[in-house]
Amino acid sequence: MVDLGELGRGTPMPVQFGPGFPRTMHGALHIKTTWSTTHLEAGSVLCMRRRLISWIISCYDIYVIKKKARLTTREFQELAEFRYQIRRFLRFSEDQARACGIEAQQHQLLLAIKGLPRGAKPTIGELASRMMIRHHSAVELVNRLTLQGAVQRVTAVDDHREVHVRLTMTGETLLHRLSVAHHDELRAGGPELMKALSKVLGGE
Repeated sequence: MVDLGELGRGTPMPVQFGPGFPRTMHGALHIKTTWSTTHLEAGSVLCMRRRLISWIISCYDIYVIKKKARLTTREFQELAEFRYQIRRFLRFSEDQARACGIEAQQHQLLLAIKGLPRGAKPTIGELASRMMIRHHSAVELVNRLTLQGAVQRVTAVDDHREVHVRLTMTGETLLHRLSVAHHDELRAGGPELMKALSKVLGGE
């Protein structure tokens, strides 16, 4: 086991992980270093101990990541099925948006505006963040939806320097139609999606 008590006593300090510690592809992890208190200023011993502990934890973390990376065929199949179920729903969403005369991202923008968390402001920056797209991409989406009459830019009441994006009646009607269709699809296909997710997370 690791004996940190030897650190700073001026003698060679073999540091080994106990039998319970995982082994790497090259065998057990070992450290062998020599520390001398004559070369350490006040406080250095504690600092070295902390660094050693951090190193040990880092090695263990790397081991866990490597172990998790070795997936079984079944786990790959479960991930593939989950990804398929997600893509199936996204394809449905894309088709529905196009049937309504807009692109999938434009639908997402309408939903982002309507579904902002309490206290969040519908600025271009906030909407870009919620959609995980660049600011200029959000501007282009707003511009196109503005031309279609689905959204409008308005000056914020509490700060005239701020511009908010609001849904128009056309946008509200369009979003409602799409949202009803998505709710129906999730009720129909949701159980398969949840089943796939449950398997990925270790359920049956």
